Amino acid sequence: MVKVMAKRGKKGGKGMKMLSKGAKKALGKLPKKAQEMLVQGLKSGHNAAWSKNVILKNGPQNSQKPSAKSQQPNPPLQAASTQIRKQAGKVLVVGDGNFSFSVALLELLQGGSSVTSTCYDSLEVLQNKYDDAQGHVDKLREGGASVLFQIDATRVAELPELDGPYDSIIFNFPHVGLGIKEQDDNIAANQDLIRKFLDSSSKILSPTGKVFVTIKKGEPYDSWKVARIGIAISGLQLKTAVDFDHAAFPGYSHRRTAGFGPSMPSEDPDIIRNGAKTFIFSSTSKSKKEDSDDEGKAKKNKTKSTLKKFNPKGSRGK
Repeated sequence: MVKVMAKRGKKGGKGMKMLSKGAKKALGKLPKKAQEMLVQGLKSGHNAAWSKNVILKNGPQNSQKPSAKSQQPNPPLQAASTQIRKQAGKVLVVGDGNFSFSVALLELLQGGSSVTSTCYDSLEVLQNKYDDAQGHVDKLREGGASVLFQIDATRVAELPELDGPYDSIIFNFPHVGLGIKEQDDNIAANQDLIRKFLDSSSKILSPTGKVFVTIKKGEPYDSWKVARIGIAISGLQLKTAVDFDHAAFPGYSHRRTAGFGPSMPSEDPDIIRNGAKTFIFSSTSKSKKEDSDDEGKAKKNKTKSTLKKFNPKGSRGK
């Protein structure tokens, strides 16, 4: 703190002022008008508290305009579409209802990625559930994507139809769809679904791969504790959680597991009202090259340590 000392003279006379080195330095940086006010105040006998207040209020730290950088708002968290586009590579989509997400994903990626899109239902059941599904399947195949039916998301590592490892595995709005009325049982059933999916996915994930799980915000979905489930899976770690930007996937309409009909809204009201969140898990495994590099470094350090032991500083080997 700047110390300002003012010593008053006799009553009716001019006051004597005495400033510390720090105060004199601060005084020199004040605007001319503030300097004159401070000097006059000291002559008039104002105390140290008043002088200090003048310096603090008129100092250079308060006269500088904030930089353009400091005025900019904090950038928002990266949305799911950005993270998926950055990761991409060899992509596996599971549980894609009417396949509208995969069509939008293919458009988002604009080539350069291999996409395998799957659903749990058979083609016959799918066509009965969703009247727009066949059109989406045709678009995917025309775009070069692979489309598979009757793929259980909880057993992806066991299925011969799937050719892993994958760089991105995506499961949007997982739900058992059993119509369980008791909320605690419903939560437990969906937690089990997510746990089995993540565990199986971790086994077909590339060393730099990521798993994307999107769920609705609000209850009972918050009680599923997706992040906690993922952290407990061997081979996975929670990378981040971001907002799911539905608008970045034009044409994507989330369909309930039970199906879709004229009485159901075209958009899920829960997502419109509360939004959704995407949890991103990354692999904890290392590639063979990384393991080999680590082993090589360890051997090199051991060799250096041994040489140092037998060739102390100042001595030379022959």
